[in-house]
Amino acid sequence: MTNKPVSQSIHITGNVSGQIGIAGNNIRQHIEKSNDKQLTVSEILELFKRMETLIQGSDLSDVQKTKVTTYLETAKEEVRADEPDKDFAVKSLEKVAKIFESSNKIFKELQHMITPIVGWLS
Repeated sequence: MTNKPVSQSIHITGNVSGQIGIAGNNIRQHIEKSNDKQLTVSEILELFKRMETLIQGSDLSDVQKTKVTTYLETAKEEVRADEPDKDFAVKSLEKVAKIFESSNKIFKELQHMITPIVGWLS
């Protein structure tokens, strides 16, 4: 029995000014400009907390959980910075998405949290 890769997309809306590229082999990310409400840093940090809770409850190995948590911490540090390196933060979030691309349920939940963060960073 062969497992076929699942094609998944992240659609990003918000006040966006750039492209974030591809996060994983089968994940295409699309950015649309809109006039959605700009999130605050506090709201973004709350999304990070929700992602961390989701990750800790996932069936990832301890090694993968540590890796994902490190990527999230890196992105979170950039969000808190006075002059964040937004591209670096987005790349960290792309790595998180790539690790979860094989888990459709968790990926969809993370997508709803990553999308506004990337919109805020762009």
